[in-house]
Amino acid sequence: MEVSIIIPTKDRGLVFERTLAAALKSVENSGHEIIVINDSKTAEVTIPNSVSSVSIFNNPNNGVASARNLGVKKAKHSLLLFLDDDILISANGLSSAIDFILKHPASALNLNWIYPPELSTTIEHTKFGRYLIQKGFTSLKGWQNGSTWKEDAPFRCNLISSYFLMIRKDNFETIGGYDERFPYAGAEDFEFAKRLNSCGITPYIDPHSIVFHNESDRVQMKPWLIRKQRSAQTRRLASEMGHQEVAISSSKRKVKILLQLYPMHDLLQFIHFLIPNIRLFDKISFRLIDILVALNLYKGYFNKQES
Repeated sequence: MEVSIIIPTKDRGLVFERTLAAALKSVENSGHEIIVINDSKTAEVTIPNSVSSVSIFNNPNNGVASARNLGVKKAKHSLLLFLDDDILISANGLSSAIDFILKHPASALNLNWIYPPELSTTIEHTKFGRYLIQKGFTSLKGWQNGSTWKEDAPFRCNLISSYFLMIRKDNFETIGGYDERFPYAGAEDFEFAKRLNSCGITPYIDPHSIVFHNESDRVQMKPWLIRKQRSAQTRRLASEMGHQEVAISSSKRKVKILLQLYPMHDLLQFIHFLIPNIRLFDKISFRLIDILVALNLYKGYFNKQES
């Protein structure tokens, strides 16, 4: 069965180019198509004229949920693969996902992800990179954060993400697509997964089939913290829509402390910059990053005027 691969992208440069190159290699000698939705207002996405399997559509600054829905409207095939613009896929991974959906038509599938080996090696030499490793943020299993995980076979899960998400087009249309009220990526996947489950479409994770999450432009502290802030904004919106499962609870005392600390945000980042890049100081470095994460979550979720 042929697949429409939908890749929303926004100002990712070389990261997106690697993703597209891997996708093109994966669809060689097949009838699969690649649909790129460019969400940028300032940068064009171009491809060589000789490439016939890729279509590009502009959807400037309308958000990732809107981009994915537009991609589905343009899709020709009955299987959909939503792919983030920093995910590197292979022909084998694509084939295994197709086989799974054909055997389980009332399902949606995530493949497992890890950082590419070269990226994992690189970040070991930075303070923030070692923080990501220590917190488990370099793999899907680490991000699951205590949720059910099985190693032996594909397993059911309550949540699903759209970094690599395969689903039948008719199932996608049955649940009504992504909710375009979410301005940034994050909670839109949670809301989407709830509707999947309510319609009897089961989310699965395949731990054996692996894709590489090449977020090499986002393993520095500042862009990573901005993403945490935006994720918190989408969680606040989701909670206001009635999805209390994603609400961030905080005591009045903690919010007051964060309010007092927030004006020191830039100073704390500078102090972290001054900490020597030596493993001996990692405990201090990690503690300071934890504080900065809390401040950015506060800005995105609790402080509406600031966000």
